[in-house]
Amino acid sequence: MGPYVANPMARFLGISERAFSPEFIKDACAQPLETTKALLATVPQSDAHQSDVLKTALERLAEFHVVGLSENLRTSVNLVARMEGWPLFGEVPHYNESANKLKVKDLSAETIRAIDKLTELDREVYRAGKDIFNQMVTRERLDEESTVRLHSTPSATL
Repeated sequence: MGPYVANPMARFLGISERAFSPEFIKDACAQPLETTKALLATVPQSDAHQSDVLKTALERLAEFHVVGLSENLRTSVNLVARMEGWPLFGEVPHYNESANKLKVKDLSAETIRAIDKLTELDREVYRAGKDIFNQMVTRERLDEESTVRLHSTPSATL
C-alpha cells in the first residue's frame, strides 16, 4: 500500500491512472479482509518516475481556475466568490474539529522522518499551490473588500 498512500495530492494531480476508483474502493471494502488484501495486491503500481509525477502535478495545478488553502478557508471561499462575481462571505464556521490536537513536538523523530518521506512530493505541490493562492489573493485585493455574513446556527453539531 505504501506507493498508494504516499503523496496523495501529487499522485492525484500527476498520474492519470485511477486504479483506486470509487467503485474499486467500494467493492473492495464490501469484501472480507483477506479478499480486500488480495484485490489491493492486484493493482499495478504506476511506473511514472517521481520527477515526472511532480512535473505533471505542478503543470496541472497551474491550470486551475482558483487555488484555495484549507487553513485559510475564509480567504479561499472569498477568492472563489470574487472570481465568480458573487458577494464575499463572512466568517466560515468550523465544525467537526478534533478534540485531540496532536502537535509536531509530540511526534517521535522516527514518525516525523516517515511522514517526511511519504509527503515529499506533496510538500512541493503545497508550496506551489500556496504561491498561486497568495498571488491570486494579491491580484484580487481581497483584504480591501467588505464581506457579508453567513447565517450560523447557535450550537450546530455534527
